[in-house]
Amino acid sequence: VRKMVHAGQEVVIVGGAHALHGHEKLAIAVSKALRGHSLQETKTDGRFHVHTKTYLDGAVLKE
Repeated sequence: VRKMVHAGQEVVIVGGAHALHGHEKLAIAVSKALRGHSLQETKTDGRFHVHTKTYLDGAVLKE
């Protein structure tokens, strides 16, 4: 994060958790906005590895 901040800017990171089971519409929106990106690679010894990162698509979440 430090590399993305311009001179004179301040970053405040607020952490927390919120249960979605009590907020049906919010839970549906988060479910629809979940995306995954997979990277497949073959190691030199022939083993195959798949790395997956899950993220929220902000554009879909805003809809």
